Amino acid sequence: MLSDAVPSSVKLQKTDEEYVEIPAPALVHTLDVGSPCLLREGPQSWQPQSAENLQSEENSYAICSQPEVSTDFPDDQLEKYISRKFPLILEEADATGIADILYSNGVIQTKDVEAISEEKFRRDKVDTLLKAISRSPRIKDKSTIRIVQEAFAAAKCAHLVEDITKPIEELNLHWPEGEKLSKNKIRTCLHQLGRQMEKNLDVKVILDDLVGFGVLSIKEHQNIKEISFYPTKVKYILKYILRKDEEVFMLFYHVIEKHCKPLASRMRQAMKEAYENFDLGKNPCIV
Repeated sequence: MLSDAVPSSVKLQKTDEEYVEIPAPALVHTLDVGSPCLLREGPQSWQPQSAENLQSEENSYAICSQPEVSTDFPDDQLEKYISRKFPLILEEADATGIADILYSNGVIQTKDVEAISEEKFRRDKVDTLLKAISRSPRIKDKSTIRIVQEAFAAAKCAHLVEDITKPIEELNLHWPEGEKLSKNKIRTCLHQLGRQMEKNLDVKVILDDLVGFGVLSIKEHQNIKEISFYPTKVKYILKYILRKDEEVFMLFYHVIEKHCKPLASRMRQAMKEAYENFDLGKNPCIV
C-alpha cells in the first residue's frame, strides 16, 4: 500500500535495534512541471512511490529513466505530430493509462479525463484524448513533448511517439494530371461533384485520414463528427476545403483516391472540364 511506503526523501538505516532517518539524495525531475520524478499508477491517480518499490513492482514506472529530449523543434511540433499520426494513434493507442499521466502533469484537465471515461469504445477514448492534448494550454510548451513520450511509454505505446521530435516530413503528393490548380477550377470541380459526393462519400471511412493528410484540423474533425446528417457532413468538408489553398484540395483528392478510386477518377475528369461550364449558381451545395 502507498501508505506503508517510505518517502523517497528518507532512507532508513539500522543501528543496533533501532532505525534512524538519514537524508537521501534529492530526486530531480528534468521537467519543470511541478510533478514527482517517480510515479506509479494508483486506483484513482498517479502518486509518489519509493525507488525501491518501483524497481520491484511490475506496474511501476521510472519516469526519470527516459533520455533527454531535444528542444530543437518548432513550438507547434506536438500539434502537427498529433495531426499527422492521428489515424495511426487512433488505431493502436490505449487512452486510459496515458490520460492518467498527462492529467497528473497538468497537460489535460479534469473535464478531459471525465470525457475520456464516459466514452464506451477504445477508439473514441483515444479520439477524445488527442483532442484534449491539442487544445491544452501547454500544447506549445516543449516540456509537454517529454511528458507525452513518457505517458505513451508507460502505456506500452512508445513506438507511436518515437519520432515525435523529428521534423514532420512532407507528404510529397502532387496533382496527377500535372496541371496547375486554381481556386476557380477547384470550385467548379466541387460544384459539379458536390451532390454526388453527398450521396456516395462515406465520411466515416475518410474522416480520420483527412486529418492525417492535413486536409482538416483536429478541431474541424470534431465539428464534422458532431454533425449527425451525413450529406451535411460532406457539405461542410467541402466548405472547409474551399476556404484553404490549392494544396489542400490536392491532398483531399489523394484521400479520395485511397478510399474511392472511381470518385477520384471523376474528380480528375471534372478538373479537366473545369472552365467549360463554370456556373456557381447551378449547385447550391457549395456556398
